[in-house]
Amino acid sequence: MAESPKSCTRAKLPRKFPRTRSLRKAPSISAPSHSPNQNKKPLPTGSNSRKTNANLTKNFLKLLSSPAICSKRWITEQYDTMVRTNTLAGPGASDAAVVRIKNPDTGIVKRALALSTDGNGRWCQLNPRLGAMHAVAESARNVACSGARPISATNCLNFGSPEKPEVMWQFSEVIDGLTIACNELATPITGGNVSFYNETLGKSIYPTPVIGILGIIEDTTNVLKIAFREPGDTILLLDGAPSVAGAGPARPAAPPQTDPFAQEFSSSEYSKTISGIVAGEPPAIDLSAEKRLQDCVVALAESRSLHSAHDISDGGLAVTLAESCFASASSNSCASLGAKISVPEGVSADFELFNERGARAIVLSRPGNLPPFSQLRDNMVWRRMKSAKLRVTPPCASNIRDTQPSIARSKLCAMPGPIRWKKFSRCNDK
Repeated sequence: MAESPKSCTRAKLPRKFPRTRSLRKAPSISAPSHSPNQNKKPLPTGSNSRKTNANLTKNFLKLLSSPAICSKRWITEQYDTMVRTNTLAGPGASDAAVVRIKNPDTGIVKRALALSTDGNGRWCQLNPRLGAMHAVAESARNVACSGARPISATNCLNFGSPEKPEVMWQFSEVIDGLTIACNELATPITGGNVSFYNETLGKSIYPTPVIGILGIIEDTTNVLKIAFREPGDTILLLDGAPSVAGAGPARPAAPPQTDPFAQEFSSSEYSKTISGIVAGEPPAIDLSAEKRLQDCVVALAESRSLHSAHDISDGGLAVTLAESCFASASSNSCASLGAKISVPEGVSADFELFNERGARAIVLSRPGNLPPFSQLRDNMVWRRMKSAKLRVTPPCASNIRDTQPSIARSKLCAMPGPIRWKKFSRCNDK
């Protein structure tokens, strides 16, 4: 009778690993780092102010065609985005990609995952820590505007050579910014990667942390998209920032004789595309306001009070509205819709339309199903601004004109107080 083969034996491992080199004595490298002086570019003086009555319509069209804002459909249409027919919101349909989750045993669909990635190398070049915080906040804001609650984060950090002290400083500042934002927004980082030595002829790329945020939607019927739905709906502008004067976060210190609003606007995509200026500081960030806005939008989605939602980011309010118009035209269930907007007199129209301050979003609701804002004051501080008017209409040709000097090249005039939410006029077919 043949003998049975001997069974494999596993090596015996110690019950407790000695905490020596592997855990407590890991090598530590302290690379030299310092802030680059060329990061802080002075703003152009008022002598370069743009003339009044500029053609903002032409500037707007140029902004829409910029690489950072223009449609990426020619790329996404070359790939399968349906994920075995589980995709609920594909490229351009929502602020985040949404994929439903099937129960492996029953096949029943109840929940969904939402994912968004964001990064702004221009802002990180000007202020790496603040730019990294904005990347986390915007990605989480996008996930919330799809109806999902952000729960975790991942990253892909891209830099030049770490052997350069200024690049190592950028890397260190970005890590600090990510830590602050992820802790405040309750989105722990589950993993990621770092890519160094991204240079051409010895010149480093902008420090570009790309942040991915994952969220969960408990009910797939609560998914929000960005398209305007139908004439008659009401558009609201939500702002998570405090309304009490002086209660908001302090703005970055501005150089003497430099308006902080001009500092902020000079870092925008509009300033870069139209005026060729990349300077100043990214907008000041209030992570508490970001959290308030995200919680508010998710709560409104779960109460099914909204038709759509779209966050305000690159290009400001004007681009956000335009993207919602474009989405309505490409949606099979929506007619092509347009929008008309007027800004208060005495303020710079380009700042009002194109500033990229965070913690803001536009949402769409039926007039008879407006969210109970009186019950949301704990999550969203708001007030009505009667001087602002906006309506959704059938498409029509329109012009944008501004009689105020552009703050991209000159000092901004006095701005009104922060706006918590705006109730815009009802849209109609007349």
